[in-house]
Amino acid sequence: MPNLLTIAEIQARIDLSPFNLLLGLRAEAADEERFLLRCSMRPELCGSPTTQAVHGGVLAALVDISASFAVIARTGQSIATVDLRIDYHRPGIAREFLAEAKLVRLGRTLATADARISDDAGTLVASGRAVFMHVPHAPAAEASR
Repeated sequence: MPNLLTIAEIQARIDLSPFNLLLGLRAEAADEERFLLRCSMRPELCGSPTTQAVHGGVLAALVDISASFAVIARTGQSIATVDLRIDYHRPGIAREFLAEAKLVRLGRTLATADARISDDAGTLVASGRAVFMHVPHAPAAEASR
């Protein structure tokens, strides 16, 4: 298996996705089993103008993206989500959210990772599990063909 990707390499992979750029995602840390990702709240991420809570889809995306990069950081391989489960624990009302994802299982075809999304006070907002299938990685220039 390839060496663990550096934070700079992970951030470069994150930044390949226009959606990730829209969310303003920042890779914070990665090791053999976990990955940390930060997202700052902005008005366009709001799901409820009344409560100013982040949209649930943003929280689901944070689970999916952080869990996927727990796998990518370890393997360097591209993956596709085949299953995603989200639990919402409370409204996400914060200036920043931290996603912590942990690798559960890494197989030849499938990988599983869990993620927990906390607000800037450390309170659990959402959690979930994702299952991914390994797929060939095509550099950005080739992917656009």
